[in-house]
Amino acid sequence: MEDIENMEFSSEDEHDFLVFNEYSHILSSEKIELLKDYYYTGKTIEDIAEEKGKTIGAVKMQLKRIREKIKNFPKETDNEKESGFN
Repeated sequence: MEDIENMEFSSEDEHDFLVFNEYSHILSSEKIELLKDYYYTGKTIEDIAEEKGKTIGAVKMQLKRIREKIKNFPKETDNEKESGFN
């Protein structure tokens, strides 16, 4: 399984914003903010932990769980979007 630190989002890619919003219905705003902090703005796990008053291990675990949730969430196919069935 790919390590959470290897998941890539480029701050220069407009697609990143769409990626975050695509999962806004399955992730809380707090979790979306965590993803943005780490993958989009480039904050370190240590920085996030300090800002949130959490341990480094807790932040790593939260990122891992978020990533697993995203990975396991079924995405709509183009046919489903066109037909209106979700």
